[in-house]
Amino acid sequence: MFDARVRRLSVHTRVQHGVFTLAQALTSGFSRATVRRRIEQGVWEELAPRVYRVVLAGDADWRALTLATALSTGGVACRRSALALYGLWSVPQSPEVLVPRRARTAQRLPQRSTDSLPRRDVTQVDRVPVTTPARTLIDVGGLLPRARFEDVLDTAIVQRLVTVERLEERARELWAPRRNGCAVVLALLS
Repeated sequence: MFDARVRRLSVHTRVQHGVFTLAQALTSGFSRATVRRRIEQGVWEELAPRVYRVVLAGDADWRALTLATALSTGGVACRRSALALYGLWSVPQSPEVLVPRRARTAQRLPQRSTDSLPRRDVTQVDRVPVTTPARTLIDVGGLLPRARFEDVLDTAIVQRLVTVERLEERARELWAPRRNGCAVVLALLS
């Protein structure tokens, strides 16, 4: 029984940077009491609410922490975390995750929130849900110093993470007075 549960759980941990949810542990055959006991014994650790990892796997890397936060909140990696996943920025000190506003309000989450995040603005990088390169560039366009952002934008285009046409189209679609990244992106592309 024990080996079968661990084997079933490892299906998730292999593809999720060693991270698994409470629901995945339960469907693998572990009980809530067993989960609690493993945490108390230091065999598992809770990275985010209802998201765990096996301690013997070594320290959790930034991808595992970002994935844990995304799984826990139902959100996606965004801004600097997304840039880091695309290899365009250094790893941020803490995961930046975008969550639906209703989830953030209901759970009092500290993450960034949005009223809507269309499916076309979401993808996966290394099994971590993340905003697409176009959406990420628009989101950080107004946050980063212009010279640094210009370098990031050029690198994303050269590495073919995004096309100029796609980025310009998405910036026009997302245009809003409070979303100044759109204006920055459009100005640099022109």
